[in-house]
Amino acid sequence: MTQNHSHFLRVPGSKWGDESAWIADVATQLAAGAPSVTVLINGGEVTWEDARQSVRAGRLVITIADSGRTADLLAAGLRADPTDARAKELIASGLVQAVDLTAGTIALTTIIETIFAKESIRSDLQ
Repeated sequence: MTQNHSHFLRVPGSKWGDESAWIADVATQLAAGAPSVTVLINGGEVTWEDARQSVRAGRLVITIADSGRTADLLAAGLRADPTDARAKELIASGLVQAVDLTAGTIALTTIIETIFAKESIRSDLQ
């Protein structure tokens, strides 16, 4: 253990990205039926797989527009700008939203609270 990390999860794999499915599955297990989201900031090639695994798990992906690379391609796709085919596939799931980096933490917090409130109401009705 280190000062700032109480737990570690070791997963099989030999290259960057092999952990993506594990991260999504562990997040689902830790949520234990409670709502959860993936916040995507910037990102490179592995981030596409991380986002795909979150969507596969039924988890909303909130991309921070203007933070760079993968996040910006997803945000552009949400605006119907020409974009990467991977972005189009993720967006088609209906589980991708964007928040502008300049909107600050209040906008992100509001979206997450709204999602969690809707999920809470939905689970109360079941």
